[in-house]
Amino acid sequence: MIMSWRFVAVSRAEDSSPAPGQVIRSEPPASFRVATLTATATWSGPLPSPRALMDYERAVPGTAERIVRAFEQQGDLRRRVEMEACEQRGKIVDAQIFAMRASLIFTGALGVCASVVALVLVIRGHYVPAAALGATELGGGFVIWALRRRSGR
Repeated sequence: MIMSWRFVAVSRAEDSSPAPGQVIRSEPPASFRVATLTATATWSGPLPSPRALMDYERAVPGTAERIVRAFEQQGDLRRRVEMEACEQRGKIVDAQIFAMRASLIFTGALGVCASVVALVLVIRGHYVPAAALGATELGGGFVIWALRRRSGR
């Protein structure tokens, strides 16, 4: 809302009043001075200005209170939605952490099982399959290590 006032003061340089019957010019002479005063007020915000609220209240009693109450309810709703979004993000992060831990446990258990099987194959004299299983296990571990190192984790 923008309110403006304009005040114009005109004064004559010479302080003489016209004589009776004297004709006054329609244009002011060059000796007249003009002063202009301009004041501007602006209002910015989610609510109407206090002056506008008073005008609403005068027009329809109770309107200002309803406007302020609606603004407060909107703020409460926004805060509740933001809180729920934060909680949801927290649940997603917790699920990701759980999935990472589960994959680490599963991968570790699989590596131990492969090592036990490779050891049993060596004990029974099956050296080629034991070497292939061991090489696969070590190779996979090395690839994971290299990829993590490359990505900076």
